[in-house]
Amino acid sequence: MATTILNPSKKRTTFIFVLLLIGISSIPSIFAQSIAPEAMLNQNEGLIGDQVNLNLSVKIPKNYTIEFPKMPDSLGKLLFINISKIDTTKQDDSLYLQQNITLTSFDTGTYEIPPFFFILKKIEDTLTYPLSTNRLFLKYTSVAIDTAKPIKDIKPPFQVPASFWDYFWYIFIPILIIGICYFGYKYYKNHKKKPVLKPAYDPKIPAHIQALNDLKQLDEQKLWQKGKFKEYHSELSEILRLYIERRYSFPALEETTSEILEEIDLNISGDSLKQSLKKILELADLVKFAKYIPFPDENINSMDKAIEFVNYTKPIDIPPVQENPSDK
Repeated sequence: MATTILNPSKKRTTFIFVLLLIGISSIPSIFAQSIAPEAMLNQNEGLIGDQVNLNLSVKIPKNYTIEFPKMPDSLGKLLFINISKIDTTKQDDSLYLQQNITLTSFDTGTYEIPPFFFILKKIEDTLTYPLSTNRLFLKYTSVAIDTAKPIKDIKPPFQVPASFWDYFWYIFIPILIIGICYFGYKYYKNHKKKPVLKPAYDPKIPAHIQALNDLKQLDEQKLWQKGKFKEYHSELSEILRLYIERRYSFPALEETTSEILEEIDLNISGDSLKQSLKKILELADLVKFAKYIPFPDENINSMDKAIEFVNYTKPIDIPPVQENPSDK
């Protein structure tokens, strides 16, 4: 069996060739390691609730792309209030990318901000290179309390200027109450039951004679012919009521029409007289309260029926029985 022995000069050439291949393949990795993302805080210590700005930045060649890390909502007790968009700036043959993150915390303590990982990739190449930032620490402290001093507000109460609407209800409600009281009083005054004033009459004059004389005088005034229907029927009704009160001894002037008719029903047996009285009083109520305008024959009929009612209900005078002289 033959053995092949390489020439020392050929061995040296082969070794150098392998080294060149290894060196060429490691150039991108070495170049990638020279790109260093940076994380920087604008302050390393603050009071609870203070907002701290964290800046992530990296500078890459134009023929490379880089993927920024996806940010969580928080890092433990560190809260991410705002995460800005990635800002890209061209610098000669390079790209400068940066992103601002606003942090805060409401608990005291020293918090570690771990490294953020970026993915570097050359355009039209499948290889990727992971890169990371430096580690940071952020300390939050509370406001120092001096127990020797009294507790007081950090700031005095803020005085807000008063507007019209702040006093609106204080003005509107009293005016509303006064208005309700005023209109309530006016309504009560206009609708309260007024005392009935009895017309003056001479008690020595019999009721039927007084009524017939009053009806005659009313007819002679010709009130309804002048368009004074309310005055005409009001007086006619009062004359009849006064006559009934004196004749049958019940307060007809103070009673309603229905009450008068109930009382009359106990004292009079004739249905025609009752119907005549009912029509007279009901027509008077319509004219007085419903502003009804009666026809001429209704005005005349009320007067005739009133005179007829008085004549048929007046007391009958019975002459005294005289003794016969022959009986003595």
